[in-house]
Parts: sequence; structure tokens; C-alpha cells
Amino acid sequence: MDMLQCVALCSVGKERTVNQDNLYLNGICKSKNEDAFFEQDIQEAAGSYIYAVVDGMGGLCYGEDAAYTAVSELKKYVDDERKGNKMISGRRAIQHMNQAVCILGREKKA
Repeated sequence: MDMLQCVALCSVGKERTVNQDNLYLNGICKSKNEDAFFEQDIQEAAGSYIYAVVDGMGGLCYGEDAAYTAVSELKKYVDDERKGNKMISGRRAIQHMNQAVCILGREKKA
């Protein structure tokens, strides 16, 4: 049986004080206040998996919130679609993420 191994590593780095980046690793995402993150996922190669990297905004205001909102919305969308045994659409997932980040921007007046 072929296996798929995915490893995610995310760190605040040397110059920033906050890690604005986030990721989605087949249902797992970095919590909002984690400066460093390591996760390993090993699954059978035959199957459907979703992985995403959400880059922060280079230190700009609310970048961490935007990245966290995006992966949280992706997780919610994927969980809802899987519960209903529906086909997951990458386009619809991105639309959900974008809409949530736009709403956040309006709320924060960013």
C-alpha cells in the first residue's frame, strides 16, 4: 500500500514578533497565537486530502487574524461538505475563505 506523508512546519522566524502565517493540513490548522507549529500527517495515498498554506500580510495590521480566519473558514467548509458527503470544490472553498476575510476587514476597518 502506498502512503502519503505530509509535514508542515511554521515558525515566527528571526525578524517578526508574531507568526502571521497559517496552514491547513487535512483538518488541522495552527491556532491563532502559536508562534511555531509542527504537524505530520501520514495517510494512504489513495484518497482525497486538502492542504493549504495561508501567508500572512508581511507584518501589516490584522495579518494574523486574516490568515486564521481563512483557514478556519476552510476547515468549516470542508467539514460541512464531508458531513453531507458532498464533493469539495476548491473554487467554492476559496470563495468562502475570501468572503470571511473581506468581512473581517470591514469589521476591523482595515
